[in-house]
Amino acid sequence: MKKVLMVLLTLLSCDSSINTTPIAKNLAYDYYILIDFSMASNSNRLKVYDIKNNKVVYSCKCAHGMGGGAEATAKSFSNAVGSHKTSLGRYKIGRKRILQSFEGWDISMFKIPCYELHGLDKTNSNAYKRGILLHADPTISTTPIPILPIHSFGCLSVPSSSFRKISRYIDNNKVLIVAYYKNLGDYI
Repeated sequence: MKKVLMVLLTLLSCDSSINTTPIAKNLAYDYYILIDFSMASNSNRLKVYDIKNNKVVYSCKCAHGMGGGAEATAKSFSNAVGSHKTSLGRYKIGRKRILQSFEGWDISMFKIPCYELHGLDKTNSNAYKRGILLHADPTISTTPIPILPIHSFGCLSVPSSSFRKISRYIDNNKVLIVAYYKNLGDYI
């Protein structure tokens, strides 16, 4: 278990003040999807961490909501309906489906896959009510250019090719998503 904690600290560039004790007690999951929103949107700030094998098995870019303005780094977060900002905290992954609409527009013809998300903390308790999803975004490049906020109104948006890879871990395993800003220990 000590090795798991050390790898998490090293791979996620967390500082030594993080309380990682809860990680050792929370092994009800096969994988964590960890998203460090203090990292720039052009970096691979989403990481799929395999608990059993003690390693990051996949990483990719992930958009943030309107909390960064036109900047590549998220600056503020919100749980409020209509804020269009990303919420920090732990998410339970719900039903997988195809996006039907966006801001009143029918987008079902694009067949964009998504997972419904349910917030488990005070900081993201409105996630389901807000329509916060983990979804593919065919307009996000996998190259290291910043993702502008038009790609997300608070959702966890990833390149389409990344969504397919992440889905392989989610569909047959117990997975917890943790979105955080610098301090992972606040949420695990």
